[in-house]
Amino acid sequence: MTREVVGDLIYEPKMAFIGGEKTGFELYERFFQQLYAWENRPKYCHILIEFGLWQRDIAETVLSQYPWEYTFFADLRDIERFCHIYISS
Repeated sequence: MTREVVGDLIYEPKMAFIGGEKTGFELYERFFQQLYAWENRPKYCHILIEFGLWQRDIAETVLSQYPWEYTFFADLRDIERFCHIYISS
């Protein structure tokens, strides 16, 4: 994985922060597609994701396509921007 160097600081790749070009959720969408298609996926799996303040509806739309349980929860400022995904199949 290539890192960008800015001054004396090293930053993660741009894709890790942007997540895509249209909704910013494309990286998660690709991850969920791969996870769903993975034949040898562990039977039980917990995933925690963090997303932007404006992406909660996008996250719900994407996650509703899969037969997984998920719960959104808030940060310390009471902003719902985290999701716990539980896969049991």
